[in-house]
Parts: sequence; C-alpha cells; structure tokens
Amino acid sequence: MPCMLLNIPDGRQQVLPTPAAVASPASSKTPISSGNADAILSQITDQGNAVRNLKSQKANKDEIKAAVDKLLALKKQYKDLTGVDPPAGGKPAAKPTAPASGNADLLLEQITTQGNVVRNLKSQKADKDKIKAAVDELLALKTKYKDLTGVNPPPGGKPAAKPAPASTPAASGNADKILEQIAEQGNVVRTLKSEKAGKDKIKPAVDQLLALKKQYKDLTGTDPPPGGKPAAQSAAPPSAGAGPTNPDGDKILEQIHLQGNVVRQLKSDKAPKPEVDAAVQLLKKHKADYKALTGKDAPPGGKAPSSEPVKNMPDTSVTPQQLEAQIKEQGDKVRSAKGRGAQKDEIQGLVNALLKLKADYKTLTGNDPPGSAPQQSSKQKKKDKKAPAPKIEAGVTRLGIEAKKFEDLPNWYSQVITKSEMIEYYDVSGCYILRPWSFFIWEAIQKWFDDGIKLMGVTNCYFPMFVSNAALEKEKTHIADFAPEVAWVTKSGDSELAEPIAIRPTSETVMYPSYASWVQSHRDLPIKLNQWCNVVRWEFKHPQPFLRTREFLWQEGHTAYATKEEAHEEVYDILDLYHGVYKELLAIPTVKGRKTEKEKFAGGDFTTTVEGYVSATGRGIQGATSHHLGQNFSKMFNIQFEDPNSTTGDKLFAHQNSWGLSTRSIGVVVMVHGDDKV
Repeated sequence: MPCMLLNIPDGRQQVLPTPAAVASPASSKTPISSGNADAILSQITDQGNAVRNLKSQKANKDEIKAAVDKLLALKKQYKDLTGVDPPAGGKPAAKPTAPASGNADLLLEQITTQGNVVRNLKSQKADKDKIKAAVDELLALKTKYKDLTGVNPPPGGKPAAKPAPASTPAASGNADKILEQIAEQGNVVRTLKSEKAGKDKIKPAVDQLLALKKQYKDLTGTDPPPGGKPAAQSAAPPSAGAGPTNPDGDKILEQIHLQGNVVRQLKSDKAPKPEVDAAVQLLKKHKADYKALTGKDAPPGGKAPSSEPVKNMPDTSVTPQQLEAQIKEQGDKVRSAKGRGAQKDEIQGLVNALLKLKADYKTLTGNDPPGSAPQQSSKQKKKDKKAPAPKIEAGVTRLGIEAKKFEDLPNWYSQVITKSEMIEYYDVSGCYILRPWSFFIWEAIQKWFDDGIKLMGVTNCYFPMFVSNAALEKEKTHIADFAPEVAWVTKSGDSELAEPIAIRPTSETVMYPSYASWVQSHRDLPIKLNQWCNVVRWEFKHPQPFLRTREFLWQEGHTAYATKEEAHEEVYDILDLYHGVYKELLAIPTVKGRKTEKEKFAGGDFTTTVEGYVSATGRGIQGATSHHLGQNFSKMFNIQFEDPNSTTGDKLFAHQNSWGLSTRSIGVVVMVHGDDKV
C-alpha cells in the first residue's frame, strides 16, 4: 500500500534570513563614504516602494514581513555607516546650499498645476490608481521644493511674500501687498477647514498666515486689520490725554460700520478665535475714538445720526424717485441677509435703515412708498386675524393637494402622504400605519439592497427585540447616546416585572454576546449578519411620518473581522450600496461623506453617511449610515480569537462594523420627487 506524507502547519511562521538582514561586522569600522550612503538610501527608497506595493496589493503576510525586515536591515546598515537615521522616504536631506529663487518659483508653479490636477481628478471621481499617481507626483514636487529651500511649500503652491528688513521704514505699497497676501492666505485656511482637511495640512497654512501677519507688523509697527483688508487711513495717534485728532465723526462711523461687518463675517465663517478677538478689539477702538470725539456713544450699526436742529427730517435734496430706488435696494439687502442666515444685529440694522427710508419717503410725499402695505391699526389687525377662512366654492372637492410645496412644506407633506394613501395616522403619537403604496416602495428598497449584500456574502437573521438591563449597563458609553429614547417594559398584566426590559433602539447589545460565544478561532471570522426588523426610539418632540417616528422599520448589518483592513473595506463598500439605493433605484442624488467626531455613532471609531438634499427647505437630510466600530465593542463583549501567528496562544479582539437604512428613505422620496400637481 502506498504511503502518503502530509505536512500540517502548526501556526508558526518560519522567516528565512534575508541577505540584507545580515550586516557585515566590518561595516561600522569603514570610513563614511558619501557614495556608499547615497547608494543605500536609493535601496531604502526602492525597498520602501516595494513594501507599499505589497500592502496595496494585499499580498501574503509572510511576503510583506520579509520585505519589511529587509527595509529595516537597510536602515540599520545606513545608520551604522553614517551614525544618523536615514531621512524619511530614503531620500537624502537637502544640502545647505543657497536656494535658487528661479528654480523654487518654477517648482511652486508646478505644485500649483499638479494640485489642480489632483482636485480635478477627485471632483470627477476618477479611478483610485490615477488619483494616487497624481498625489504621489504632487508630494514628490513638494519634497523637491523642501530639499531646495529648506521649508515646506506654501499652501496652494503660491510663493510667500519675502519679508522686508525690519530696519527699513514702512512702505505703503509693500504693506498693501502683504495685506493682499494675508487675505488670500486667510481664504486658504478657511477653505481647508471647511473641507475638513487634516491637521497636517491646516497647521502649515495657519503658520504661513501668522508669518505674513508678523511680517506686516514688523514692517508697519501695527497689527494687520482683520481679513487682511487695509483699514481706513486715520490721523496720527493722539497724545496722552487728548482726543482723536481726526475731527470727522462721520468717517469714524463709517469705519465702525465696516468693521462691524468684518466681525460678523468672521463669526459666520467660524474663523479662529484670535482673529475674531483682534477684529472685535479694533471695533471697540473705533467706538472709543467716536465717543472721545463727540462725547456720545456710537449709534448701532455705526450710521451717523441726524443732526439735532433738523431731527427726523429727510434730506430735501433727494427726490422721491431717488428714495424709491434706495428703498428697493435696501429691501434687497434685507432679503439677502435673511436668506444667508446673517446675525440678528446685522438684519435689525438693515431693517431699521429700510424703515427710515420709508418714513423719509412718506414725510416728503405724504404717501406710503409704492409696493408697501398700508399701515393698519391694532384693532384692524385683530379683526383681520379673526376673519373666517374663505368658503369653498360649490362643486369643488378637496381631494387634491391644497398647499404649495415651496410655500408651506409641512402642510404639503402631510397632505401628500395621506391623500396618496401612503400613511394612516394611529392613536399612539409618533406611530403610523404604512399602507400598501408605501410598503410597496419599502419592499423595492429591501429587494435592491438585500440582493447587493448577499453578493458580498452577508446573510439574514433575526434577534429578539427585548434587551436586558444588564446588557445595556454593560455598554454604558454607547447607550448613553440612546438612553433618553429607550422604551421600557415594566409590567406583565397587573404585576410589576422583577427587572425592566428594554425594547431595542439598536441591536449591538442584543447581538454581540452571541458573537462572543461563536468566535473562538480566526477561522470563525468573518461574521456577516443582517436583520430586517423594527426598532423603537421614544423620547422626542414633533414626530414626522417616515422622517422621525417612534417605531420604524430598517435593516441593520453587524459584521466582525479578524483585521482592520477588511473591516475598513466593508464600511465603504456598504456606503457605495447605500449611494446606489438612492441614485440608481430612487433617482435621488446624494453626497457620500464622513461624520464629525461629535456626530459619529456613539462608541464607534468613525461614521460614514450618504446625505440627500431637499430643495424646498434648502437643507440636507441623512439617508443611511455605515459605521466602523473598531475594537470598542469587541472589548466590551469579549469577542476575541487566538492569534494564528502567535506561538504562546495570544488573543486578538475582532474589528467590527454596523450599518443601517430605514423607512426614512420613503419620506426622502416624497420630499424630493413630490410636486404640487393634483
């Protein structure tokens, strides 16, 4: 009978020594040779690229480990030869030679051009490989610039202004140029913050801005005005005890008005606190100058009051036609301020100016301005309020939509979902009956998404809706976010339960104790489960059908992986599926993104989301979320497995995700696609 020999691995890895790992004992004694060091640096660069390629291709762990060991051996060899660690990336540090201004400027232009290429590729959602190649080229250009000049390139690739010698007197032309650069750099900083760029990008931009401000102060002896805009020229500072030498109070009032606008703009842009404080201090200085000059506080908004002898009298040099034009222009300003959500003080100042113009018109002509509603007495207003609703004409039914979407969205929405027989109201507040039309939409969404996750290897299951108090207590950090919304069962018939039982607001605490008992080895992973169920979140005001209800239907997926890389990949794969539900099935454009730290799922590492846009409100609405939980929950519930690479039986915690899509999607369909047609 033939004999067969089988090789059964015991889980240990045998790593063969690489040639680079054996350093020559005589290498540390050889004199330092620049040529040898450069050659090793080149090898380090090549080997670093090899490691990155292997990782990006998700190569075998043994292959990656061997490549990393070779890289570490090369770095040790370089240090033994030179006495210092090799520079990052394996590239030799720039030699301290005087930088060539022409070459540096050329590199900055190339950085600007390449940055635009990267932004265009990202906006066009190009292939990841193309974007990565473009980013690598951009980083290489920035490294060349730093090697040449010894400093990081300025954000956007624009050269920073060269500082003038501190001993030279302030030149108005140079100061104005620096102010323009401060304004541009401030915009760069605000853009980076609004795009939620990384700290490593924001900090150099802020440092560049502070350097420009210091340069301005060294040149002029004063801090730059907020926003980098040149302040109005003022007279020389007064001597001690004397008032301002500028006798023109109206000019100071104009400065107060302009500076007030700067302060409001900085606050609305959420500018850094030091920048806002500096702007406020300058505003206070202008007000103090006005009071010292006139003996009175500056009027709100910084507008000059009418002179005492002709109090409340309009300017007789202005014609009624000119006043009409001014009223129209001021009305546009008021509407614009309200539309962009300006501060109340700014809106009130604009409204007061509009009312004054209207009063001037009436004083001058004896009539209300064209287009103004006639003033009503308080009695007339009360009478109008009590006026009965207009009667419905005979023969006219009320089966159609009576409200307009862009005029009265709440009433319109309520009429659409009830008159189309999608929703029936129920006698428990916040709970609704989904009639066949709306459930038909939900079934279409279910089928589309269910088919997608099954292709990813996810299977459906069902866990109970009740959660023990002990399970919730085990997960205090997470449940604190849901605590006010948890509904509790406290009685069985007339008897009080020994321990209250919660109705699930979400199922992490229900499912993960089972995961812990199922997972013993890395062979038990991954776990990919999804359930279609209902959840209850009780405590809130103003429920809205589909959008915000106390009980709703959804799917919730809960997965566990052996490695972080696998979990990360799934988070974004699920996000793409959610985007497909809205875009391909429901014909609703959405934006994929990442929640802030304050908005992320409680207890998770990060949360991704798809957000829709409701044009009738001008606001976004969350469509679905995909969360990376990291190892936070696996540590809470002890979901761990034996490390297959360990010879001592070490344990590792699983990496987990959760993701959900609810019947809110039906409400989004109504608000986006619904219209006023009956």
